[in-house]
Amino acid sequence: MKLGGRGSLRGHRALCLGVIAGLLAAALPARSGGQPTSGELQGRGRWLYGAACATCHHGTGNGAGPAARHLAVAPTSLAAGSYKFTSTPAGGLPTGEDLDRTIARGVPGTMMPGFEGLLTEPDRRAVAAYLMSLTPAFARWGVPDSIAVAPEPEDVAASAAAGQQLFVVMECYACHGVDGRGRGPQSEGLKDDEGHAIRPRDFTTGWFKSGGEPVGVYKAIHTGLNGTPMVAYGDALLLGGDSVTDLAPYATAYDPVALEGLRSWLSEQPLEAELSTMARLDLEGLVGDRVWHLVHYVQSMKRPRNPLLAWLLSTPDQTE
Repeated sequence: MKLGGRGSLRGHRALCLGVIAGLLAAALPARSGGQPTSGELQGRGRWLYGAACATCHHGTGNGAGPAARHLAVAPTSLAAGSYKFTSTPAGGLPTGEDLDRTIARGVPGTMMPGFEGLLTEPDRRAVAAYLMSLTPAFARWGVPDSIAVAPEPEDVAASAAAGQQLFVVMECYACHGVDGRGRGPQSEGLKDDEGHAIRPRDFTTGWFKSGGEPVGVYKAIHTGLNGTPMVAYGDALLLGGDSVTDLAPYATAYDPVALEGLRSWLSEQPLEAELSTMARLDLEGLVGDRVWHLVHYVQSMKRPRNPLLAWLLSTPDQTE
């Protein structure tokens, strides 16, 4: 039996939270006073992990806990260190703050619940410390600095309009579809690094596994989602207005009016030669602006739904 069929996700998550709350109340020792040592922090994190996480993620963190085979979305292998939701450059390990944020809010669209109401921030940090001890890569490589988040453009409508052109030229539609429903021509047969089937995110729901906050979506686009087909865009967005001259490849997905809009947008962009002479700080600013353009465009794809219909159709897909 796979948990998470149509209309069942909310009920299963609520049951899961209830069970976890009981386990936490029954199994965990009280925190000692004062500032804990690193060993005490990891020790408490181990208790918390055993009560709340090991059932799905396994005691070793390999993602093959006893409940894993019943879940529609396979738990991540924490021991492998391929964390999806990070603020660090592509391929980098998450910071403690990244881990705390994911533990607190959970992962929408999956059975991973948010623990913000069950665990205090110190306890979530203890779990994060224990997770780091499960992954040799943290000791081997360390954690890089988080990326800088560029200021958000004030004119969201204009930003989204530019994002629509980037969505075309970066071929985001190949996986996510022209309409953003995650059914693009290359959406079938995708797998993550652990071999699990994965589907592109349906932007029309307005739900993002990286969180609904714009900054979370910004980081997912900029740094990618480690271990999945969702690559980091970052510097890939540094394309000049003359880097795309043949629009024919896009004609299979977009009509002439849309392609004319793309042509007009490209004509207004810096040329490749201009980009080659720009200071690094200016290039980073351009990347930041373009990431925000994509954020605003994919968020604009959200479509209103009847609340009851949305609840009935909610399914925990392995989507990004």
